[in-house]
Amino acid sequence: MKPITAILIDDEFTALKGLQQKVEKLFPNITVLKTFQKPEDAIDELDREPPDILFLDIEMPRMSGFDV
Repeated sequence: MKPITAILIDDEFTALKGLQQKVEKLFPNITVLKTFQKPEDAIDELDREPPDILFLDIEMPRMSGFDV
C-alpha cells in the first residue's frame, strides 16, 4: 500500500512541530513530506510535489489557509 503524503503549513513554529509529531505518531501511514511557516513557500512546493493531504492553519499574517 502506498503511503499517504502530507504537507503542513502553519506560521507558528510550535504548533507546526506539534502537529507534525501528532501526525507521525498517530498515523504511521501518513508521510509528512515537508513543513512550512510561510505559505508563499509552500505554494511553490505544492506545484512541484502535490501531497495527498494538506494541513493548513486558517489564520496566518500574510495569507490565510483559504487563500492557499
